[in-house]
Amino acid sequence: MAVSYPGGQSPDKAARAWGAMMRRTTDLGPAMKVGAESVNRLLKTSFQESRTPTGTSWKPLDPETVKRRRKQSSKPLIDTGVLRNSTYARGGARTIYFGTNIGYAGFQQFGTRRIPARPFLPITAQGELTMAGPAKTVFDRIKAQVGSYIINGKLVR
Repeated sequence: MAVSYPGGQSPDKAARAWGAMMRRTTDLGPAMKVGAESVNRLLKTSFQESRTPTGTSWKPLDPETVKRRRKQSSKPLIDTGVLRNSTYARGGARTIYFGTNIGYAGFQQFGTRRIPARPFLPITAQGELTMAGPAKTVFDRIKAQVGSYIINGKLVR
């Protein structure tokens, strides 16, 4: 196999560009940070709009539940704000971490016999990313962001 270059061009420029791309793949932190900001917005929007990360509306609260709530709010998962305020998304060198540290979050995310599921994290019961609706849009943007960062070192916000 042979590689040829048009007259007057050097393979050095291509080698430098390739080297820069390879270095960026070892630390995607800048792209992951921007991606984490997008995931944080997705999480906050789920609570604000009472919908799943796929865009499906959460089941309304039972009227008896509303009566028992501190402020008698009819908005699901917003009684005290503890769960909503515990969600996070952070970018690492090659990963975006997201979740919550609240013990009852799983009951709200996946439901129980008595509590309907009201997913607020973009994951399935099998631990896979949710790839539909607004969540798919966010993850597609992150994929494009990472590609842009690797190829040309630029972040698109």
